[in-house]
Amino acid sequence: MIDIYYDTDYDIDRTYGIRKVLEMLKDKDYDLKEFYALDAFSGDGTFCTFVIADEVNQIDCIEKDEIIFKKLVDNFSSKNSVNEFLNMDAIQYLKDARTKNYDLIHMDAPLGMYGSYAEYFDALPHITRMFDDETILIHDIVSKPYTYDSDSEWGKKRNEFYGLDDCSTLDLDFIKEFHISYFKNMNIDVEWLEIIPREMYKDEVYFHYIVYKLRK
Repeated sequence: MIDIYYDTDYDIDRTYGIRKVLEMLKDKDYDLKEFYALDAFSGDGTFCTFVIADEVNQIDCIEKDEIIFKKLVDNFSSKNSVNEFLNMDAIQYLKDARTKNYDLIHMDAPLGMYGSYAEYFDALPHITRMFDDETILIHDIVSKPYTYDSDSEWGKKRNEFYGLDDCSTLDLDFIKEFHISYFKNMNIDVEWLEIIPREMYKDEVYFHYIVYKLRK
């Protein structure tokens, strides 16, 4: 039995957002039971992975940290939907020459810096390797980071990615337009895009999911 991750210190249900995303996909008549999914940055699986794994046909799970990876495998050893556990760098996996055809890609990238990487900035350029014709892409997005420092390495990478001098607060309409244009420059069409609230802190939604239907 996997426990839902509920952070009692901050009154945050860490699974709220992904459950809402999957509900939205069902409302759009997607048959998740037919999906082959990739879950990058899985952690030990208690944030979002188990919610996705319960809904899809197959899922590959990636976690770099060896200790956390062992917990992930222990938590999901009985899940028939898990096709493969990968103890490796998720960004490196996306960069690999081998291609997969995932119906759904979920990237719960850590905030701030993760080694030399920040958020999803280093992952998005390689998404095209992960599907043939179309896919659903889900990744977290922070419109207003509560630990943001524009002079930090993370802050500089964030500013560079968005082409702004200050990314301490991003308007959701700007985020939508930016990401649609970003994928257009990769010759990928965004058929639709939804932004779903993921977490609330002190009565303010600061953490969202951005969900796209991408087509080559």
